Amino acid sequence: MSATWGGRERDLTRLVTAGNTPGAELHMNRLEHAGLVRTDPADPDEAVTDSAAAATAFATGHKTFNGGVGVDAWGKPVRTLLEDARRQGKATGLVTTSQVTDATPAAYAAHVKDRAQQSEIARQLLEDSKPDVILGGGEDFWYPAGNPGALPDHPPTDPTEESKGDRGNLVDRAKQLGYRYVSDRAGLKNARGPKLLGLFANEEMFEHREEGKGDLYDPRSRCPRWRPRRSTSSRRIATASSC
Repeated sequence: MSATWGGRERDLTRLVTAGNTPGAELHMNRLEHAGLVRTDPADPDEAVTDSAAAATAFATGHKTFNGGVGVDAWGKPVRTLLEDARRQGKATGLVTTSQVTDATPAAYAAHVKDRAQQSEIARQLLEDSKPDVILGGGEDFWYPAGNPGALPDHPPTDPTEESKGDRGNLVDRAKQLGYRYVSDRAGLKNARGPKLLGLFANEEMFEHREEGKGDLYDPRSRCPRWRPRRSTSSRRIATASSC
């Protein structure tokens, strides 16, 4: 270790010691149930996992190849935690600062052999797994080319971003299926009803920059802080969040 500590080392120290009271056991060590999962992929060509294979391992208990979302190593769909929760009568949700159709959240609610099929993932969210709450970025995959939706194409922070969906107007489809659609902080604050779709960025809710230049995180609505609650139908909400 370097003799001179910088900001990253200090941040790591804070992370490691947060909530660790001297002489007290960590809360996670007192959990009634615990488990271990190996996330290396079942991939004949790559030994290091990507987020699609890793999230699928977490969400389903099955290993898969890199790029596979909610499918096993042979490309067959496998049930996810979110789908099991819904079968048990729980309300479900996906909350993320990436695209809601990105591999990590998608692995809990969709089944595709290629993580790039983000419009197909969006369609499956609406018509198959049906989370009650869907919040994050990625509006570009919900609208076909030429229809910018609520968020303008070619924003100044990244002019390459533009609508590119290939499954029609999925926001309109969401509304037909009973979702309330919001795209900014005010809409989220005022949202009511049993089903909610919120897309707050064309792509991710952050902008990657070159190494050492920092990243931009200035979303239209920050990822909300969820508290356990019961819905009007007395179903406990189960939310998979990657905020």
